[in-house]
Amino acid sequence: MSETRNKVKKNASRNE
Repeated sequence: MSETRNKVKKNASRNE
């Protein structure tokens, strides 16, 4: 569960 959330958070950070 945390892995998916971390992936999304990392992706958003990378996009910013």
